[in-house]
This record gives sequence, C-alpha cells and structure tokens, in this order.
Amino acid sequence: MAAMADRLGVQLSSEVHDDFLHSVELNNVQIFDFLPEFALMIRSMVSKKEFTFKRGAITAIKHGILIAFNNFFDDGLEETAPQKTALLEELPSIQIMSLQAGASIQLPKHSHRKLISVIISLDYLQSLLKEEHSRFIFLFGHENQFFIEEFMSADIVRVANEISSTRKQPALPAFFYRLKTVELLYFLFRDLRKRKESTYGNISVDELKAIYKVRDALMVKLNEPTPVKELVKIAGMNELKLRKLFTQVFGMGLYDYFQHIRMQEAARLLREENLTVSETGYRLGFSNLSHFTRLFEEHVGSKPKKWSMKG
Repeated sequence: MAAMADRLGVQLSSEVHDDFLHSVELNNVQIFDFLPEFALMIRSMVSKKEFTFKRGAITAIKHGILIAFNNFFDDGLEETAPQKTALLEELPSIQIMSLQAGASIQLPKHSHRKLISVIISLDYLQSLLKEEHSRFIFLFGHENQFFIEEFMSADIVRVANEISSTRKQPALPAFFYRLKTVELLYFLFRDLRKRKESTYGNISVDELKAIYKVRDALMVKLNEPTPVKELVKIAGMNELKLRKLFTQVFGMGLYDYFQHIRMQEAARLLREENLTVSETGYRLGFSNLSHFTRLFEEHVGSKPKKWSMKG
C-alpha cells in the first residue's frame, strides 16, 4: 500500500498507513500499473472498527480523474457472512472525481467494501474518446473540482466481475487487465453520454454531503415521492440550487432519480424476493399496473413479467 501511494504521489504518513492496516482486513488487493496512462486497483476489505481514512491529492498524473466502481463484484465473503458477524454491504455506485482533491472515506464497523478504482490521465482518456470527448467536456476542465455519480449497468457488472475474479490468473495478465479496463471505461462512457446536459461547476464538500442527504431521503420511502419542500429543508439550500446540484451529480432530476431507483427496487423484488408483478407494483405505491409496467420497461429495458422469468 505504501509503495503504491508513493508511486501515485499521495502523501501517506507511516502513522496513517499503520492505522489503516490495523483497522481494516484486506481480503483482495491487486494493483496494475499502466502509468502514465492509467492505474487499476482492485480491493476488497472489511473494517474491524469504525474508521476514517483521509488521503491527499493524487499527483502522479497532473491532469486526471479517479473513477471508483464501488461494490459491483462478488468476492465470496457474502457466502460466509452468516457464520460470522453480519457484514454491512454498501450500495453499488460509480463515482467520478478530480484527482486534485483529497478524499475522506468513512467506514462503519464491519463495513464490507469492494472497489475497482481507475486513475486515468485526461490526455489518455481524450485519445480513447477522440472526437466524442466534446460530449464530456466537463471532465476536461483541469481546475474544476467536480464529483458525479452514475448508475451501474449489466455490462459494467459483468466486466467488473471479470476483472476482479481471483479464481484463475488470466493468460497475458498485463494485456488482459489493460483490455478489460478500457472495456469498463467504454461501457461507463456509453452510459454517461445519455445524461441530461447540465452546466457543471465546482461543488463543495458540504454541498455534496447535502445532496447525498437528499438522495438518502428519496430512497427511504419508495412508495411515494418525498415532497420537494421537505427535500429543500434537508439540503439547507434553495430549490433552484438543489435541483441544479442534484442533476449535476446524478445526471437526472429529483423525480426522475426517484423513479429510477424505484424501478431498480422493483427489479430486485421480482428477481430476489419472487414477488408477482402486481405485488411488486402495489408495494411500490402503484395503483395502475399498466403505468407500472410502462415505467419498468422504460427504466429496466424489459417488461416486469419477462424480467421475473429470466431469473
């Protein structure tokens, strides 16, 4: 860990390094160095105690971004969790941020985190995107301290599991991991190009925390949307600013986001809890099942009955 931090130009004191190792059980750590173009890191960890890890800016790449694919892959720990202390599983997410900013990571006790991190030069990214890079111009403002989050897709989950699998070492590993990282980036940017156009500006740590409080409030009760007035109060900012920053971070407005996570939960209920279409619709607050079916197909890409049969 210390060697890679040094390679990435991250200042990490011996005290912080030792505290990290005493606080976290590392189950899988793999690092693939393709610098100065990019670096790939695969980590699976469980916190032994409540722990906050602060890292400084990454300086090995002068102009670059960090893309964190959080909790997408299976590391096998969930299968053994019932015999041990129950693990706290975080929601899957893809987070993209500037390298110029440091980060503070808070881990509750028994928190289980699975990360695939890609640190990539913007020059190299631009060479991959070619003329399409203009669609993502917000990423190329070197001084812009930005943060965005994207939903997972089935393609990203598949590639993330191919990258993180430890069952068998692939032939030509450097070639394999370079290829798979580019494939992962392809599916991410394919999805990012669907985002609503928005003016991207700096976002402070406090503003980001407020936006995530609003996100959490939307997820608490999926059978009906939380009133905007209540969300404004939670955020501690006016409605216009809330809508602007929320769209900037998540790529969609408050109500569209609510409907999307609502349909993701519907997909889970149909597959994992084996609920019928009508049971799922009613649990999520739909009195009109035709409307539920249309909305599900719009967000998931399949009719709910067909989706439930795939499992």
